[in-house]
Amino acid sequence: MAVGVIALTRYQMSPGQSARAASVWPAQSSIARATDRPTLVMFLHPYCPCSRASIEELNRAMAQCPGKFATRIVFFKPSNQPMQWANTDLWRSAEAIPGASVIVDEALPQANMPSLVEHFGAFTSGQVFLYGTRGDLLFSGGITGSRGHAGDNDGLDRLIALVGGEPISIAAAAKTPVFGCALNDSATGPVSSVGTEGGLP
Repeated sequence: MAVGVIALTRYQMSPGQSARAASVWPAQSSIARATDRPTLVMFLHPYCPCSRASIEELNRAMAQCPGKFATRIVFFKPSNQPMQWANTDLWRSAEAIPGASVIVDEALPQANMPSLVEHFGAFTSGQVFLYGTRGDLLFSGGITGSRGHAGDNDGLDRLIALVGGEPISIAAAAKTPVFGCALNDSATGPVSSVGTEGGLP
C-alpha cells in the first residue's frame, strides 16, 4: 500500500511537457486577441481528468479579476473525430464560465493547416498563455499545484498578479509547471457517445 501511495504522489506531482511558447502572439493564429486588455489562452484535452482543476482555478482567477483579461479556451480534437467527441463535461464546464470563448482546435493536414496547439507551442492539457495588449508573452505555464488538485499555487498567484497590475518581474512571471495529460493523445474518448467520459493515463 505504501508503494502505491508513493507512486500516486509521484504521478500527481509530475508535470507534463513544458510549452515551446512563442514570445509574441502567433501571427497566423485564428484566435482573436484583445487589444484593450491581456488575452489568456488555455489549452485543454477534453478527456483529461487533471484539467478539471485547471478550469476551477481559471474560474477563480476570473472571479478575482473581473474584466481584467479576455479568455479563450481551446480544446484539442483529432481531425478524424466528429465534433461530439469533444463534448465532455470538461467542455461544458468551460462553456459555463461567463465571458470565456470556447474554441475547437483541429489541424487539417490535407489543407496544410497547422493546429492552434502547433501555433502556440502547447504540449500539455492545462497549459495557459497570457499575452499583453501588444501581443507580448507575459506568462506561460499551469495554474494548478499538482495533477487534478485546485488550491493556492505559484502559477495562479503570478497570473492574478499580472492581470491585477501588481509589480512582478519578467523572470518570476515567465513559466510554471503544467500538470495535465498530453494534448495530442487522440486514442482516448468515445467516437459517438456524447458526454461519455474516458480517462488518460
